[in-house]
Amino acid sequence: MSLPNDVTMDIKQCLLDQAIGSSVGSSDWFISRGMEPTSPDRVITITQFPGAISNPKFLMDVLNVQIRIRGKSKDYVAAQSKAQEIKDGLLGLSAKTIGNSRYYGIWEEFPGMGFLRYDESNRPIFITTFRIEREPSNSSTESNREKI
Repeated sequence: MSLPNDVTMDIKQCLLDQAIGSSVGSSDWFISRGMEPTSPDRVITITQFPGAISNPKFLMDVLNVQIRIRGKSKDYVAAQSKAQEIKDGLLGLSAKTIGNSRYYGIWEEFPGMGFLRYDESNRPIFITTFRIEREPSNSSTESNREKI
């Protein structure tokens, strides 16, 4: 059985493909999955969270992802611009395969994109939230769900 990639891995790859961030830990606008590192200052952190409900009949998963964008100290404008770039890079994405799953749509969810707060080092933090629909790879014949 081929298990699907973690959705955060696929979204990271999508952002890397569009040159929105970097996979090098010490670089500017480093993309992290799950845990926000203390450095560099400019970091994009992708996390999956509960709330979406997948289809019980068809092999179609609905997932929620939140992306946090942290900028340099007191650099609100650059962090806001990066948050907008991420939003523009994901919304309206055509159906495509990323990793080993087929993605059909990415929609902005409540609360959408906005300023969250400044951290203890005066670094601005923005968030943006998405609902994602994908058909995960599944070569198992034991699944109760049908491929679309």
